Amino acid sequence: MIGRELLPPQIRARAPFGAPAAVEDPVHLLPLSEAKRQVNATFEREYLMKVLERARGSVSEAARLAGIDRTNLRRLLKRYDIQSGAYRPGRR
Repeated sequence: MIGRELLPPQIRARAPFGAPAAVEDPVHLLPLSEAKRQVNATFEREYLMKVLERARGSVSEAARLAGIDRTNLRRLLKRYDIQSGAYRPGRR
C-alpha cells in the first residue's frame, strides 16, 4: 500500500477521496500522462531510498526486498542518481 507520505506535496495537499475538491485553474493542470510520470518518478525515487536504507546500502539485499533483480535495481539507482554507498552505516 502506498502511504500518503510517499505522494508528492501537491497530491498530499488535496482533500481526501470523497471530499469536495477545490476547483483548480485548468491552466496549471498537467496532462494525465505527465502527471502520472511525475508521481511515479517521485514514488520510485523515495521507495528506492527507503529500501536502500533498510538494506543498509546492500544492493543485493535491497533488490531482494524490492522483489527485483540487481540489474534492474542498479538501472533504477542510476536513473535517479542514487548512490547505494551513501546508505551504508556510518556514511549518512
